Amino acid sequence: LGRWDLSAALTEVSTVAFIETDNQFTIQVADGVVGPVDIVATPIAGTLQPTLRLTLNPATANVVPPRLVRPDTAGDVDVSIVVQGTGTGGGVTGVIGARVTVSGSLAGGTAATFSTQGDSDATGAVTLKVPGGALASSYRVSVVPQTNANVGVVFDRPLTITEQTNIKLPDRLAIVGTVVDHEGNPLKDVQVTAHPSLRFQWSLSTDPQAFVAGIPPAAIVTENSGEFVLFVDPFIAADGELENEDVWGYYDISFVPTDTTNAPLWSQMEIEIPRDPTLAQLAVGAMGLPDAAHIHGSIVDPFGELVEDAELKLFRVEDPQAFALFCADLNNAPASCPVPAFLLGRGVSDADGVTRLTLPRL
Repeated sequence: LGRWDLSAALTEVSTVAFIETDNQFTIQVADGVVGPVDIVATPIAGTLQPTLRLTLNPATANVVPPRLVRPDTAGDVDVSIVVQGTGTGGGVTGVIGARVTVSGSLAGGTAATFSTQGDSDATGAVTLKVPGGALASSYRVSVVPQTNANVGVVFDRPLTITEQTNIKLPDRLAIVGTVVDHEGNPLKDVQVTAHPSLRFQWSLSTDPQAFVAGIPPAAIVTENSGEFVLFVDPFIAADGELENEDVWGYYDISFVPTDTTNAPLWSQMEIEIPRDPTLAQLAVGAMGLPDAAHIHGSIVDPFGELVEDAELKLFRVEDPQAFALFCADLNNAPASCPVPAFLLGRGVSDADGVTRLTLPRL
């Protein structure tokens, strides 16, 4: 892995080789690579061996051949974990279907990492096999429950692999509200989804940022009353415990009506979670969708012929200058500060090439 530009992300810059019986390999690094490169040795799937990584200067690799040293990982260990949470009656119960990830790493000349995951059973239990030896004391565990669960995540908590570990997931916060149209009438069959906002994600450092991005978003479809309840993680806690440096959440709530509903796509941005760990519910009240504006037009090819089944999407794009100021206020926004685009409407052309869009009347 290397870079064509020092400001760019790491990418593949060489050929790929498989180790022979003598543990030797030969790879060719492309011309034009700048800075150091990382040699990564990935074990065959299903083997209990860590991935190895060595950083070196490609200009000196022919003079001093790279040597990746695998740590002693003798003694595989079965790690037993029980995932628990607060049940409907208020007691502690096993959490089914939670995704449990156990990861360990060693720094040094040759870095070594190992990660495995599995889902908890009906009792909340899961057993994962990991290599022991030098990695044994480095393991940490993260847990993500199923979508719409009322219990939350645990991120990067230290783990002792030689004994059973019980992990009680924190309670999630319920965001409660009602979807209404521009006249205040409740809307049925609207899909309501809560996504971690960019302010939330980009306030986190690299690893927790990737973790939050991988949490399945809470989603629900409204019934006749238009009411919705979304269970979200109010904060991301270091080592699974609430501390001063932990990052509290902001959520964007998106509304997707059915094609037969006279309402547009809409999003309510940056719902701020109150900094109160005892809060169980956040009432956001009636969330109104704007009046719908219906537009239509024809899609043609370069020769003026009507096109059937062509998809048309219309986006709203943030002002780049204003968004650059937004990025500057956050600790871990990408250096490129990519400007987001928000979908306002979509349609597919019919047999006559006509496309119809329902847009918010602003």
